[in-house]
Amino acid sequence: MESSLHDQDYNLWLEQTAIALRNQDIERMDWENLVAEIEDIGASQKRALALRSYMYRLIEHIFKLQYIDSDFLPYLVRGICAAIDSNCSSDYDGY
Repeated sequence: MESSLHDQDYNLWLEQTAIALRNQDIERMDWENLVAEIEDIGASQKRALALRSYMYRLIEHIFKLQYIDSDFLPYLVRGICAAIDSNCSSDYDGY
């Protein structure tokens, strides 16, 4: 099986794809890999938004932990940390 330029030299593939896009050269486009990259960007942005939401919740609960005396709050913070860790580790499984 022959590997594509995308698999062999990603930076060169990016440069050539950008040139082909600028020149509107549809014959030289690697459509399959371009579509895959665009879809991956969308998925990455969704994960980043979810992670941001977890971080805001964690910070909120850390502030509450400083000002509220509650036996339950530390468990809540640990649960949020576990959710963040799970979300982050799944993003890097393939790397």
